[in-house]
Amino acid sequence: MIVLHYTAFPTLNESIRFFSPPLLDTALRKDISSGGAVNVSVHYIVDNDGTVYQTAEENVICRHTIGFNHVALGIENVGSGAEQLTEEQAESDAELIQRILQRHPSIRFLIGHHEYRDSWRPTTNSSGRMLPPTALP
Repeated sequence: MIVLHYTAFPTLNESIRFFSPPLLDTALRKDISSGGAVNVSVHYIVDNDGTVYQTAEENVICRHTIGFNHVALGIENVGSGAEQLTEEQAESDAELIQRILQRHPSIRFLIGHHEYRDSWRPTTNSSGRMLPPTALP
């Protein structure tokens, strides 16, 4: 699975500053602090101009999508909101996703972070294997 996100920060520097500490700022992220002290992280960050930065190897588990971190690669797009994402980011996302799929042809799902709780999305069983969606949209 690949999960697309936006950073909620308007610049690359602010985004990197947020992801850099190894421990979560629990005052800032009370919504996920009960999940542990490890900071959020992703495999890739895509800047406004489309430049792609790899921040973790693809075989490393990053904390970016509750319940799917062990089976998902995360891509963050720099931006305060979805409406601020650029054409350059969309093009780079598409190219990056194609390269990832060439390396990992078994990946079958691409979702936006906001979709991870939707009933149509895939689930995992107790051994971490992806299961098909239980309902289609």
